[in-house]
Amino acid sequence: MGYRGRLIWPAQARIEQLDTAATKANTAGTSEPSGYDRHFREPVKTATTDSRVYTPEVAVACQVRTEMGPYDKQIQFPGGRELEFKIKLILHYAELELEGLIGPNGSSVFQPSDRLVAIYKADGVTLQRSFRDSPLYCVHVQDRSWGLDDLSRNLVMLYFNDRREGGR
Repeated sequence: MGYRGRLIWPAQARIEQLDTAATKANTAGTSEPSGYDRHFREPVKTATTDSRVYTPEVAVACQVRTEMGPYDKQIQFPGGRELEFKIKLILHYAELELEGLIGPNGSSVFQPSDRLVAIYKADGVTLQRSFRDSPLYCVHVQDRSWGLDDLSRNLVMLYFNDRREGGR
């Protein structure tokens, strides 16, 4: 097996995953037969209730990149979907494999709508930033690198942004 590399400046992120089965079963406080709206197929959210259910947070080693820098913002994008993010986390597949965070298809278990809870120093004790008051949600998951010599999956990037709420 070849060398898969490592994270250079690791920190620790705490992420809560959206539990879609528990969200579907959560009808408390909603007028729907499920936790999902039957027309829009989105979790039901009102002024007083939110049907989304998250799993307990998991701690993962990561590298953190904050908002796009001034030079990144000057890039001319082709028409279509442009990825905007507040924080990007780079995770290593070797770490995810050790923690059991690999899905049945061999990719990361993280998905859009997962919630970033906090970022700690690598020691896992010293809090760098908490996102409980202004949560950030995963908007995109991207496999990024295939290792240095044996074409093993190496890195995955999670992009987090705040959620825009529609007006009523």
